[in-house]
Amino acid sequence: MDITPLANALNSLQVTTTTNHGQVNTEVTPNTTNSKTLDTITVDNKIPVSDKIYSQALNTPCISDRLIQYLKLDELRRLGASLIISSEFNPSFSSIKDRVKNIVFTPLEIDESSWNLDYAWSSYLADIGSWETRGTPQPGMTAYTTDCREIKRVFSYQEGENDEDSWIMFGEFQDGSVYKFRGDCGYTGFDSNNDSGGELLIAPDWKNLFDNLTEYDIGTFIENLNKNSVELKQALNNFSSFKDLDQALKQLFSDNTVPSSFQLR
Repeated sequence: MDITPLANALNSLQVTTTTNHGQVNTEVTPNTTNSKTLDTITVDNKIPVSDKIYSQALNTPCISDRLIQYLKLDELRRLGASLIISSEFNPSFSSIKDRVKNIVFTPLEIDESSWNLDYAWSSYLADIGSWETRGTPQPGMTAYTTDCREIKRVFSYQEGENDEDSWIMFGEFQDGSVYKFRGDCGYTGFDSNNDSGGELLIAPDWKNLFDNLTEYDIGTFIENLNKNSVELKQALNNFSSFKDLDQALKQLFSDNTVPSSFQLR
């Protein structure tokens, strides 16, 4: 399917939004691109939302999927903001708005290059320092156990520093277990101070892990989520009730669903 004509049409029909969300102004700009795919860079801060061809595009799955695929996160945010306005006039845009919302609020993994050589985690694996490994409580007065220590992905990460900030990491192991890891060391490192070390807390799933974290732990978890998860952090920090926050985190990480209370702004 050649989408060049559609890309050109979308790039030539743009909308600017005003501070009054009840007003939508259209303007036509010359098309100077020769894109073979949807060129979202040329759209910049202006998102085409009102023309009939755009309505058709957003309601054709193979085209709207391609459009969303090529959008960067910042562009998705702008598209979401525009869809909030346009959906007031065209209800058919609502389903696309929900899809954009799901992308924007879905937790992002921390890039592996940030943590794969983590000093504290390497020290833990080498048993350098004083470490405690414990599992979360399970039915029958037992503690969860797993021998797996191969990290699959990390969602929250803070790089530490000797004698200062802790090394903190929340993520999943290859066997599906989840964990909270914290490491601290003195100025000279993990191998030369009896107070250096930390803790690994493991659980069978995110719900069980969240049930065994303190409010401070939860705050640290949110603070160190992927720096590009701007809207997600804001939504989580807006909760005034810890119970509601805990429920939202379980929905996001265990059920893989975005809470209905999360809305694009």
